[in-house]
Amino acid sequence: MLAAFPALYAGTVVAVARKTDAALWPALFAAVGSPFRLAQSLLDQGAPEKAAACLLVINHLEGPGTAQNLAVQVVREAVRSQRYALAAEAIRFLTPPGEEGLLQAVGLVGRQGRRG
Repeated sequence: MLAAFPALYAGTVVAVARKTDAALWPALFAAVGSPFRLAQSLLDQGAPEKAAACLLVINHLEGPGTAQNLAVQVVREAVRSQRYALAAEAIRFLTPPGEEGLLQAVGLVGRQGRRG
């Protein structure tokens, strides 16, 4: 029934996933589809905060590379829309501990930004 309301669907699924034990995520997303695709639809709807809420789920189910890809997209959208606190949160997701990790994360955002 929720799928009949596309504007609410992805955000609701993400909210449910975030309140659900991670052990149940595979069953949830087997039923509703890829968390990365849901996050992409949230970015397309102009909801980068909700897309960012998918990062841990995507990291767990689809791997760190896919989660990093989304985090870079969230950073780019957050900066574009002047949501700097969100950009900082997404950069923290990309950043391994230490100053060198921050430099790597900023470099990753810059490289992917030139491609898009």
